[in-house]
Amino acid sequence: MLRVAAPLISLVCLIFGTFHQVQVIIEQGYCKELSLPRTFLGIFSGAVWILYGLELNNVWMIVTNASGIVMNIVLASVIIYLRKRSL
Repeated sequence: MLRVAAPLISLVCLIFGTFHQVQVIIEQGYCKELSLPRTFLGIFSGAVWILYGLELNNVWMIVTNASGIVMNIVLASVIIYLRKRSL
């Protein structure tokens, strides 16, 4: 049970933390202080960790990082959309 607790808590914090950030950004309609390259770096980093998780056959590492990639893609999409809208 303890073996599953840490990755599960990490996954929940990742999803809800990023979801809340995206929600605030959409409500405010402002994202100039957010770094678009950082989101792309997060996507790349998550992909590398997924490959490592596949090598170790660690399902939780794969699931957590796949979720991180999805959340970074959502965040990058919101940043791009709001920046195009403000032009």
